[in-house]
Amino acid sequence: VRILMPIISLQPSLFPRDKGDFDSGHLMSLITSYPQFEAWLRLGFIRAYEHLNQIECPMSKRLRSTNLHEFAFNELTDSLNSFPSISSQIEVIQSKAGNQKNFFSFGGYLFILKKEDATTNSTQMNFKIQHQEMDAHVISVEYVVSPMQDSIISLKLVYYTGTQSVFSYDISLSSLINSSDESTEVVEVTPIKPKL
Repeated sequence: VRILMPIISLQPSLFPRDKGDFDSGHLMSLITSYPQFEAWLRLGFIRAYEHLNQIECPMSKRLRSTNLHEFAFNELTDSLNSFPSISSQIEVIQSKAGNQKNFFSFGGYLFILKKEDATTNSTQMNFKIQHQEMDAHVISVEYVVSPMQDSIISLKLVYYTGTQSVFSYDISLSSLINSSDESTEVVEVTPIKPKL
């Protein structure tokens, strides 16, 4: 018999304190108990970059950033079935119209994707997310892209209250790098002096 948990929604709470104080130890226990969760997040961003890099038309940095965000969420949704040990515990909510925030729930937490240092519109919803005035604690899956926007250089889980980060957990990106192509041979480099 499978017990269905009540669906957590990304809704402002009338009583935000009812969810209790944020417990970083509880979140860390959840993360370490389910290593497939990190693997799922990594895979979503790997596939998002693969998808983005297949597009051959020129794009502005803003459009490329928007596409990456959308592709990452789509790839996370599509790849969830590849992780049967956690798929039944994750609820993915995607706005097909694009007028609501995409999010997923896991372990009683809400997760949203966020590009580091991205500016957000000053809406009441964004304010309530930032100040943790939602029905559940909101964790940002925060990513950093390279200056050329051709690779991801950082992926982490962050808990914010206001503009203050009170919890951060780095997700290893080692599986994003194909280490088998790297040479272990040491090459000595001799600087070339300019001719005057």
